[in-house]
Amino acid sequence: LDSKMNPETTMNSLGYVLHIHQETDPDVWRQSLQKLADAHPVLRTTLHAVNKPYLAPVYQAHKKDYEVDFTYIDYLEDRLTSKQVDDMIHQFVYQPYAIDVDPLHRNALLKISQEHYVFVISSHHLLMDGTSGTLHALELNKVMSSLLANEDYEPLPNVFPSYVKNNIESFDLQDTKTYWREKSASVEPLSFQWLPNPQHEKVHVQASIDKEKWAAIKKYCRRNRLTPSLLLKSLYALLLKEYCLPDSDYGFYEIVGGRVKEHLKGIGCYYQQTPIIIPKDLVNSETLLTDYFTFIRGYQRALGEHKNFSVFEQRQLMPSD
Repeated sequence: LDSKMNPETTMNSLGYVLHIHQETDPDVWRQSLQKLADAHPVLRTTLHAVNKPYLAPVYQAHKKDYEVDFTYIDYLEDRLTSKQVDDMIHQFVYQPYAIDVDPLHRNALLKISQEHYVFVISSHHLLMDGTSGTLHALELNKVMSSLLANEDYEPLPNVFPSYVKNNIESFDLQDTKTYWREKSASVEPLSFQWLPNPQHEKVHVQASIDKEKWAAIKKYCRRNRLTPSLLLKSLYALLLKEYCLPDSDYGFYEIVGGRVKEHLKGIGCYYQQTPIIIPKDLVNSETLLTDYFTFIRGYQRALGEHKNFSVFEQRQLMPSD
């Protein structure tokens, strides 16, 4: 949906890079990538929009007769600098997708010098998550090794379809829809009490957290049984509350999807988000941060099966402004 609404976005780009410091054969890479795609249907994903009010807006399908998207370019005579190589990699990975036209998974092998090749993949986030990128690289190495040794390739089990099937069967049950309809009834979009002056200069500040502070943050998270992501999002929600002074409940989304044991080595995008709704009167001048985090932990535990609420249904219920 984000790719359709914001066709120029690069936020959904995912990729990785391998530097090979020896001669390598592009045909071996092409054959290995084809074997990998043949074994894992998610790498052959196509998306199909459906303009029917009683159906989901987009369906995922897998091509049976699929030719892997692979590009080989010889830059030997160009004598590229390290910066030029880095810029080329960045441009290849971070690019917009016309998701109903473009291939969602691309591969490229670049010859930089006689003994320096760069392999890079670019995948839409719909296909893979971060863990899948690591698994893809390890699996590609296994395919290439078996091909070079003239041995059979034993792929990882294709378990992602069972994850999709479970979602279809256990998500968005009627009790869950009723629960969230009642839960979100008092939620309204946050709005700022002031309008930005177009004459003011925009300021962008990027801050870094050093190792000592990051270690302290992780220690605090462990003590309060929070993830760093949830800590930062919940603090940001407090910041917005102070700016927006809401007259209603408000909230934010937390990523809660995880991989159960049988999916630890599955290639696919394992993603689930849940709304965290904060009562407008929960936080005041006497509230401790620990009380705030205790509420959030209890909120998550109380969800039970109601956490199985799809992003599509969330968008139907939650404020969109």
